[in-house]
Amino acid sequence: MMVQVFDDLFPPELHKRILDDMMKPKWIFYGGGGSNRFWHMDRLQDNAFYSIELLELIEQRTGISGYSLARIYANGQTAGQSGSPHYDDGDLTFLYFPTEEMSLVDGGHLVFLDSIKKTNAPVEQVDPNAEIKMTVRYKCNRGVLFPANIGHYAEAPNRNFPGLRISIAWKLKKIG
Repeated sequence: MMVQVFDDLFPPELHKRILDDMMKPKWIFYGGGGSNRFWHMDRLQDNAFYSIELLELIEQRTGISGYSLARIYANGQTAGQSGSPHYDDGDLTFLYFPTEEMSLVDGGHLVFLDSIKKTNAPVEQVDPNAEIKMTVRYKCNRGVLFPANIGHYAEAPNRNFPGLRISIAWKLKKIG
């Protein structure tokens, strides 16, 4: 499986409910790694709306099965808050983009590298000489499914974007 993109993922009423929830004051400034810090909202797996209702819709839309939920969280980035190249934990990652105002020129795109994690060690550094293999535009109500062992990072929104680039991550582990 490689990177798969799903547009118009949720019906408008669910998208609005997600976006309204993301606007609540639950953000903490500790996401990212190293010198690249950004906003983070943890433990969304404790909310049945994310861990049951939305996950069921994601499974139906993507056709994935045989995975258990490890965790769900949200990242929020403003101008200058770019992610660091990394691999994810688990086996699959599903990202959802709820921010409505972002356009192509606002940046905040998801960048995939040609670097694949080769070991089962908890931490493996992404090859600093990795090349960009693919970029997925940040687009409202878009979902992106990909293997967790692909190196990737989220670009920061550009300095003219006044809002918060939000992504919600479902981390999944293969059962058995």
